[in-house]
Amino acid sequence: MNNIKTKTMETKHTKGELTLDKEFFGGKDNKAHWIEIKSGDITIAEVKGTHYDVPNDVCEANAKLFVMAPKLLENLIRCVDRLEENGLGDMSAVTRAKKAIKKATE
Repeated sequence: MNNIKTKTMETKHTKGELTLDKEFFGGKDNKAHWIEIKSGDITIAEVKGTHYDVPNDVCEANAKLFVMAPKLLENLIRCVDRLEENGLGDMSAVTRAKKAIKKATE
């Protein structure tokens, strides 16, 4: 597990900022039918809401987590790199972080 090269890692996910499009949030019954997640003008995912038996707050929280996932991954990689540079790469938290990075990028 210690052989993950985070410094040179190339991730395959959509590059650039992801945004939430709540255009479909609301409607006549004020239910979150879905929230679109976009990269520029391209919809890359939809998060289902109350119309699909998912409470509005859960729908919005899921969408926010999805949008932030690339930044969270990028910063986790930076944290692992910094800890390894300082001789702390054998900590159990670093090992778990590397497993999560590997799972997210394979």
